[in-house]
Amino acid sequence: MKKSFLKKTYGGYYRDIPERDLSLTAVEKGSAMGEVLRQVWQPVAMSSEVDELPKAFRMFGENLVAFRTKKGEIGILDRHCSHRGTSLEYGVPSDEGIICCYHGWHFAVNGRILETPGDPPASKLKDKLCHGAYPAMEYKGLIFGYFGPPEETPKFLIYDSFDIPNDKLVPYSLTYPCNWLQVHETIMDPVHAVFLHTRVTFTHFTENWGLLPDLQLENLRLVCTINQPSGSFRRALLGTHGMLTGLPGKHHCGVNFGSWNQRLK
Repeated sequence: MKKSFLKKTYGGYYRDIPERDLSLTAVEKGSAMGEVLRQVWQPVAMSSEVDELPKAFRMFGENLVAFRTKKGEIGILDRHCSHRGTSLEYGVPSDEGIICCYHGWHFAVNGRILETPGDPPASKLKDKLCHGAYPAMEYKGLIFGYFGPPEETPKFLIYDSFDIPNDKLVPYSLTYPCNWLQVHETIMDPVHAVFLHTRVTFTHFTENWGLLPDLQLENLRLVCTINQPSGSFRRALLGTHGMLTGLPGKHHCGVNFGSWNQRLK
């Protein structure tokens, strides 16, 4: 919801309540940002959370389940069995997929129906139907899913920052009770770190984060300059689309929105 500013004291009563703007915040199937975010691999769980028991989760407005077969392969399926709607969160992993606890329907990681044991022996139902499924993979202790068109599944990109000598990537999971846009707006905001993470509370990272930057907006590119006596540091702002880099004495960051705008057209 958009915020509104007031021009008089004690003016809360006169404030208009703006309508919800879903152009960027909605992520359900068919929404603009939902389709954009579906074009890349998305983290859905930690590997340690998906062992012998399946894990239920929601993604892009869909109820899904992640599970690990007895052979170690990761699958992501529609949570509710396509036979009678039972949650596959209570399913039993097998060598090839997962078995529904209600009537024993057996699903492969790609959604193919392997068995329908309650049907007549000559039934060909399993050969005609598939259950909803999405590609899944693991990397460095995280499970990722791809939720876009399967024929357009992209390669999972391995950036050099994922493999820095003497550094170890440690998986973790945080649940934010807010929209994705609020999270990313905060990540790319260099001023909040000065106050929230340094001056108002205590130093969460380093004292350098308490230096107030000079900001300029140039053609949808946020240019941030931080002056300090010495030292250098790097700070990611928006995934791979923006990064703060520096040399001793002066630091610059840039966040380019062009690629996102282009994909929204």
